[in-house]
Amino acid sequence: MFTELEWQILKSVWQGQPITSRDIIRDLSDKTDSSAATIKTVLHRLVDKAAVGFRRKGNRYLYSARHSPARLVGQACNELVRIVFDGQPAAAMTYLLSSSSLTQDQLNYLRELLVELQDASQHSARRESEQQTSIQPMKTITV
Repeated sequence: MFTELEWQILKSVWQGQPITSRDIIRDLSDKTDSSAATIKTVLHRLVDKAAVGFRRKGNRYLYSARHSPARLVGQACNELVRIVFDGQPAAAMTYLLSSSSLTQDQLNYLRELLVELQDASQHSARRESEQQTSIQPMKTITV
């Protein structure tokens, strides 16, 4: 899992890649109290974790993300569900929904998403059932 500062650096890299450490520091100057040295240290930690790569251009290093935001966010969410909620996504959703103040628009969006997921699940179950009934046992041929 990444720390809050690591996520902030990753977001900066995703926005401006390829990006220099100076640009990352400038981008984060109003978002964190961390010093330039700390940001550089954490950036190097992200390189060690293979989340960020770099290439040298003249006397500068240009940093780029090695993974998409969707991939790293997905991994972090899966890890959170696995570790904190014992692998139970419904428990995680229940906690998040009950502990958040959602707007009516957000609630409507979630309601629509749940209906879509339910429809997709029913369609998948129906298709699986149809495939099982269409499989005929092979006839045994006696010689």
